Amino acid sequence: MKKKWILAIVVLLLVTVTSSLGILYTLAKKPEEAEFLRVQTLVMDQGLLTEITDMYAYNSVKSYVTVIGLTSEAEEVAYILDKEDNQTAFEVKLADGISKEQAEQLTRDEADVNEILSIKLGQEEIGPVWEVTYLNSNDALSYTYLDFKTGDWWKRISNL
Repeated sequence: MKKKWILAIVVLLLVTVTSSLGILYTLAKKPEEAEFLRVQTLVMDQGLLTEITDMYAYNSVKSYVTVIGLTSEAEEVAYILDKEDNQTAFEVKLADGISKEQAEQLTRDEADVNEILSIKLGQEEIGPVWEVTYLNSNDALSYTYLDFKTGDWWKRISNL
């Protein structure tokens, strides 16, 4: 009889903890979702893009939202918007620099890459950069930052 009560309590605790974590995760994502919706509306209402293909947060010294999409002329363009200063946006024509795939290949060629986790276009003091996040052969988190225009390495952070 005691085993059934212990099992019931353990199951109840697991359900409670799992539900609480799900609710907490949902609440934590709401501000980011609201920010993405605001940026999406801003970009579309101003006619900067006709179609959005990708959108994500980019965090450095400042926090940005990067929106990638197509213009009415079918040109692929990214807009990098400062989250704090709603007036600051950087336009990046993707044809003017290295591609996401080239950034990945350059990282694979020069770094000890086991698994690519993400590749993001963002803004740094040198201008637009590709941030490649990966795990190396020791499963340590590493970052490389490549200059968008030239593909040159700007910064590396390894073995975190």
